[in-house]
Amino acid sequence: MKKVILITGTGRSGSTLLDMMFGNDPKGISLGEVNALFRPYRPHHLLKNEDCFCENEGCTFWRVMKKGGEKNLYSNIFDKNGVEFIVDSSKNPLWVKDQIKYSKKRKYEVFPVIIYKTPLEIAYSRFKRDNLKGWKKGWIKVHQRLFSILDDFVTVKYQELAKDPESKLKDLCGYLDIKYFEGKEKFWNNKAVHFLFGSDTVRYSKKLVYYEEQYDEEKFEELKRKIKLDDSILQNLMTVLDAYEVKKKEEIPSDISNMKISLSEFKTFDRLRLRTENTRFYSINKSMIGLKDKINSVF
Repeated sequence: MKKVILITGTGRSGSTLLDMMFGNDPKGISLGEVNALFRPYRPHHLLKNEDCFCENEGCTFWRVMKKGGEKNLYSNIFDKNGVEFIVDSSKNPLWVKDQIKYSKKRKYEVFPVIIYKTPLEIAYSRFKRDNLKGWKKGWIKVHQRLFSILDDFVTVKYQELAKDPESKLKDLCGYLDIKYFEGKEKFWNNKAVHFLFGSDTVRYSKKLVYYEEQYDEEKFEELKRKIKLDDSILQNLMTVLDAYEVKKKEEIPSDISNMKISLSEFKTFDRLRLRTENTRFYSINKSMIGLKDKINSVF
């Protein structure tokens, strides 16, 4: 059975890195954040006059794939590229939900993988860009939404992937029944010519930046003084994410399963907002999102 590795999580969680590592394989293909091609929410997500975003002049790969529609995307890629697995690092929860639905009765199976950073690490990513506003709410909402959508999934902690990529990738490949080979974690060898969007820092890197090189201890300490991490929801979400790690997944206690269910939340307005945001009508998006926020403020 062919398989689709559907990587999800928050923004700046390491999804591009994991996508490129998995896709560094002659039997696989990395797509990147392909949802934005079908549900664009920024101008550069549109093909415009281009048939593909790759460097190969005259390539019509994405023009053909887009014409086939998002429901047939994975099937068309398997048919036309002769690969055994696809890696899609689209993080939008509704895309994840829909692709799992589309996969029913298809000749492939979808394997959701949540890659996650700790709340402190995500806050650090925002802090160093002078944009801490809303970091906690965003981190909580993404994981609550994913818990409400996904029954079966596996998680990978970014910290462990960045500290020991070989070991973590071996574990994940074993779980997904994908052959691991020496050097698979060297993502810069991935010839992902059709890769869409994602982190440019990772895509154009020629080496792995190890975990210790990414964080400044003084800034970490300064950040800890600015934010509150003693939040029961944050802690409970981390408990569930840790429990679904690839080496622990087969022994998830019932109290963790019940905690996952109790944390799950995906409100109707959240769904509407995501549907609205992810279309090509940018001005309408902004107007409708603004209207939704005004309605919430009244009620």
